[in-house]
Amino acid sequence: MEHHHDKKTIYLSNRSIWSNIALCFILSPIAGYIHTRRWSALGKVSLALFAFFAITSPTNMTNREAFERGQKYSLLASIISTIDNSIAIQNAKNKLKNNDSSDL
Repeated sequence: MEHHHDKKTIYLSNRSIWSNIALCFILSPIAGYIHTRRWSALGKVSLALFAFFAITSPTNMTNREAFERGQKYSLLASIISTIDNSIAIQNAKNKLKNNDSSDL
């Protein structure tokens, strides 16, 4: 019995988790989402991070303080996007593997 997988699952399963990690930490968290082509997830994570920063930032912050705060929290954004994309890649690989092994 032949299984037909959607293009997104096949594309994700061919991505490397290590290249995702490198892209997220070396370039930016956005690069990891471009690598996996997960546009909806990029939008959701971006909105969540924007809301977090908007809610937790003091109103009387100077530009320098805001820049320093952004530098501190950029690691958080990289970690979140790396984990999110890595889970999506692994799930796609498992989905293909499980469906292919059920043919045996």
